[in-house]
Amino acid sequence: MGRAWIIFTGLACAPAWCQLTLTQAVEAALARHPQLQIQREITVTARALEKQASGQFDTQVDALLQQALTHTPLTGLQQLQVDEASIEATDQSVNATTATGSATRLLRSGIQLSASAGLWRFTDNLAQTQGVNLSLIRFQANIPLLRGRGRNVVAAEETAARIEGDAALYDLNHMATSLTASAVSRYWEVIAARQTFEVWQQAEDRGHTLVNNVQTLIDADKLPRAELQQVLANLAGKTASRAAAEQRLVAAAQALALSMGLSDEELMKSFTLSDSLPDGEAATLPSMNEADVARWLHRSLERRADYLSLKQRQGAFVVRRDAASNRLKPQVDLKVVTGYMGLREGRRPDQFLVSPFSHPSGLDIIAGLSYSLPVGRHAAQGQVEQATSAARQNEFNAQEMARSITSSVLASVGAYKNAIIRVQQAKASMEASRAALDGEREKLRLGAGSVVDLVTLEDRLTFARSAFVEAGLNYAELLVTLRFATGTILEPDRMAQTVDRAIFYRPPWEDSGK
Repeated sequence: MGRAWIIFTGLACAPAWCQLTLTQAVEAALARHPQLQIQREITVTARALEKQASGQFDTQVDALLQQALTHTPLTGLQQLQVDEASIEATDQSVNATTATGSATRLLRSGIQLSASAGLWRFTDNLAQTQGVNLSLIRFQANIPLLRGRGRNVVAAEETAARIEGDAALYDLNHMATSLTASAVSRYWEVIAARQTFEVWQQAEDRGHTLVNNVQTLIDADKLPRAELQQVLANLAGKTASRAAAEQRLVAAAQALALSMGLSDEELMKSFTLSDSLPDGEAATLPSMNEADVARWLHRSLERRADYLSLKQRQGAFVVRRDAASNRLKPQVDLKVVTGYMGLREGRRPDQFLVSPFSHPSGLDIIAGLSYSLPVGRHAAQGQVEQATSAARQNEFNAQEMARSITSSVLASVGAYKNAIIRVQQAKASMEASRAALDGEREKLRLGAGSVVDLVTLEDRLTFARSAFVEAGLNYAELLVTLRFATGTILEPDRMAQTVDRAIFYRPPWEDSGK
């Protein structure tokens, strides 16, 4: 798996500020967030373990080339025998050349095959002065009859590692989905914090204007001087609220930067967000029909990467459990060996090399059965119990995950419906508060109103505007929550991902072709 799991095009930033789109924020999180980088390495490790597990089926090749010259002193008796043969020697000098090679491979059926060839040349100064070239060709097969027989047993660890690798991809995409949802939510929070700050900033400006207007009326003897304290207190409260909103904006911006995986130097940047919150006023209420909800519950279980990871790993646990059960059987192997020997005399190199084809002996055939079974089989029984328990634990975890996803989808759909109603009612409250304030201003201008009523209605409008912003944020975040709950942010099983900005502006049931 390549490191460039998703490509981040970069931020077109000036040294101290950046025009940031929602897509850029998401791409930054997917390309740079340390948690996702760690998860990518875990996926690489899972694939590496799969390679390690398949290594037992690689062909093992061994070769040896050796030249040896040895000198062995002769005993007294041997010296007499040598003298009688008219050979002048005080020791036996042996010159031996050895060349051997073998290849062994374990098949996934459990059968082990091996082939070997050996060439030997011996010359000495006593008996083999002309040189003797020997060769040995062997073919061997070890066939398990009970334990260790069959692909599902022999290749169990390789199969389980492959399944774990696929599950690691689900884990990677689940992490990517979580980070995407977090980045989008943080993006919305910055927008909402900016809007809330503007609401209180405008309220503070109106407070200054109101102080000036009241002061003018007091100077004109149209209002008592005591009214000034009322509007000054109102201004102080607005200033404090504006400062709190500004602090919230700073915190939200830092949370966004962290969710994007920015470096410590980049955390000092200021972002200008170019996308707007989703329009909750224009949204339509979701169908709460039982069949529609059930369909989305089923679809969510098919797309949630965290649930699919558990389901995928269940296969690995089952494979290991079945392989462990096989270890309870006795080890009964059939061994078959065949081959022949060749002989050629002479010192020339060609005589050494052609010895396998010279004067071959008859074909050797060796067959036998081996049996092995530990008394008690406690180790094998313990492995079976451990594998069975692990499979059950994973199955229970998957069941619990399914329950959690079902509950999350049901809660998200219901909350999404209420979020639309909240936005619509917050808008109506804001419009009514604005109309009431306009009326009170007209009354005060005509001398029929009061400063207290005006301040009260100012506060009511400010809180209504702030509530409308919070309702819009709640709607936007519930869209993200709904997308996450239903698994409709990223594909659960793809190596390379693309993020469509539009999905965060509509519920999943409005996706085309879904």
